[in-house]
Amino acid sequence: MNSKRGGVTLLVDGTNYDVRVTTNAMVRYQDHSGESFLDGIAALQTSQSDVRRMRNLFWAGVSHIEDMTPEKAGDLMDEVGFAVALEKVSEAAALAFPQPSDGDAVGNGRAAKAAKPKKPTT
Repeated sequence: MNSKRGGVTLLVDGTNYDVRVTTNAMVRYQDHSGESFLDGIAALQTSQSDVRRMRNLFWAGVSHIEDMTPEKAGDLMDEVGFAVALEKVSEAAALAFPQPSDGDAVGNGRAAKAAKPKKPTT
């Protein structure tokens, strides 16, 4: 899996599952849960008692897999444990939203020079 694109690999019973936090995964989460993916992650950081939210965040990360349902994602979580499943979602989210290092430019490059205003014609 290309880790630069927000994906990590989870091994379950000899099968690799890619956990990816992509734009489509975040939209699927929001459509399914009614809250943004980032709000869901933030809510888990303050309280990990919402099992439905945990499962839905994990499901979003594996929702690109054909026929993956929230219930099947829950079964995968049962196989590896909550801690491992959430660790993989957190890793994938960190890869999807990297923090700029001190030398990195913020934004997508240098701004173009503003055009000089034209003199009015009379």
